[in-house]
Amino acid sequence: MLTETQKKRLQYLHSYEWAEGNEEENLKALLAKIDSHEELWFASFIIMWSPEEGDLKFFYTHSLCDRGLAMFLYWALGPMELYKAQNENKMDELQKSYFKVLKEIEGLLLSDHYSNGKIAFDPFKESWRKKEKGLELVPEELVNATEREMELSLNYNEVFN
Repeated sequence: MLTETQKKRLQYLHSYEWAEGNEEENLKALLAKIDSHEELWFASFIIMWSPEEGDLKFFYTHSLCDRGLAMFLYWALGPMELYKAQNENKMDELQKSYFKVLKEIEGLLLSDHYSNGKIAFDPFKESWRKKEKGLELVPEELVNATEREMELSLNYNEVFN
């Protein structure tokens, strides 16, 4: 359950008012205040709509990032599409940047870097990701759901109402 302070931070992050002035420093200062798995999860979901490589790195290297969040970030980047574009040698600069991040997250996941599992994630339970062509391109270990103590769904009403 998010605190009122966390909700206000997330609302401010979502408003992009922090982007006035020194955008990079303002974002770093705002994200540095994140203090729970849930808040980190919500913040990453907000940032995923227009991610920069450095912004994403903040999330998957954060001390509160667990396997569930790392899996969310991995699947949100669209691994099957990126692998397909890479295999066909048809990547634009943005896809190359995302592919680099994807491979970093993949490496951390496959090396069991995320031992602090709090949040469960199933890439095929989410409405935005269904089984589709290209699944064989993704390492088998990353196709299975994570099982952790907390099933978290992104309830926007909790934050934005």
